Amino acid sequence: MDFRGISDTITVIPVVKDDSSNIISVGVNVDSITGPDILVTKLDSGGSVEWQHTYSRAGFNRDQAIAVAIDAKCSIYVAGVLYSS
Repeated sequence: MDFRGISDTITVIPVVKDDSSNIISVGVNVDSITGPDILVTKLDSGGSVEWQHTYSRAGFNRDQAIAVAIDAKCSIYVAGVLYSS
């Protein structure tokens, strides 16, 4: 799977499927500078990456996604923790 240049360790956690059979996954991208960051990825129905976003608090912190959901309007909701040192 192509993760668009992300070269550090990636761990995928929960996934959901929308009405168009696209997959939204949340997980952790371990970056050598910012530490573990929340990673949200959208895959099309063929498994190709449509987009990715990472969320991180400033500094080297352990940020973690716990759950993902999609509503009737295909809005994406991610639950997680942004730790602060």
